[in-house]
Amino acid sequence: MSLFEHGYALIVGVGGDLQASVADATDLASVLKDPLRAAYKAENVILLTEAAATRDGVVAGLHRLRDMTKADPQATAVIYFSGHGIVVGEKTPTPKYFLATHGHDFDRPAETCLSDEDFSKAIDEVLAQKKIVFLDCCHAAGIPKSKGDGAVETALPKKTLQQLTGGEGTVVVASCGHKQKSWEYPGSRNSLFTEVLLEELGVGDETDGLAYMFGVLNEVTKRVRARGGDKYPQEPLVAYAKGLTNFPICRGKWGAKGGVGQPAGTAPKKSKGADTARSVFVSYAQADKAYGEELVRTLRTYERAGVFRLIPHDVDPGKVVELEVRRKVEEAGVIVCLLSADYFAD
Repeated sequence: MSLFEHGYALIVGVGGDLQASVADATDLASVLKDPLRAAYKAENVILLTEAAATRDGVVAGLHRLRDMTKADPQATAVIYFSGHGIVVGEKTPTPKYFLATHGHDFDRPAETCLSDEDFSKAIDEVLAQKKIVFLDCCHAAGIPKSKGDGAVETALPKKTLQQLTGGEGTVVVASCGHKQKSWEYPGSRNSLFTEVLLEELGVGDETDGLAYMFGVLNEVTKRVRARGGDKYPQEPLVAYAKGLTNFPICRGKWGAKGGVGQPAGTAPKKSKGADTARSVFVSYAQADKAYGEELVRTLRTYERAGVFRLIPHDVDPGKVVELEVRRKVEEAGVIVCLLSADYFAD
């Protein structure tokens, strides 16, 4: 299998009171560099753990990633951080969010942690047109108590998500939703989120051997939610820059550790005898399901005649709907929308 020539990555595991973060980062870097999985060039993967993952070390790593991708117009940049995410002054008019880097002092977060503003600015300086940021924060292990305004472990705030997706071509994936935790199974080497991510990265499409962003994130979101279940409720959040289109994030050996059914990370597939231009997706609101299904039954007459292929409308409920719909839209040559007040309100 050939290398994913234009892939670059900065992988951070802060360590300290979160030793699982070191295993998470080390294992992810190994998968990215594995020539039979993600197939990044080894020299394109920056791994920072423990003492190398201080605030200054992470900023320097982001600057190094910036310099590495600057000369490559086809660059895909992956940024991964495993550690605490904290908000300081939660009950004040101006709460501030920080990534707690190695050696952090929660009583001096501005000096020893990385603020969301500084993190976002450094990511914006990475000029790769395809960037994906994974944040495995808000660990269930919690954080030591601090004085003063207090540092509170928290999921990624909406404001921070908006900041991070302000740059062109950026996708941000938070390991858990609002008021959730990033769980670790007892005795497990990796966090639940990273465990699933490791399984899904490096699973390529059967036609071109590439793992595509929408496919990977769709599978990660569904499988983290399913694997956590009621005992460990967790659902990753995904946010995109405006106008983002699908893109490959790595190579992959088709079928390796994929989820049930279609392998994770697949590119949109063309059915036999029907190219993309002849594929039709029908979109309608759940409130209009009866009308939508009647429209689909009518269109099936043309499908049976070989005029076009209908893409199944069914999608999983929940926040993953956006991912699945976007994949179907990418696959379709024609999109038929059943417009109504309920459609626009959905």
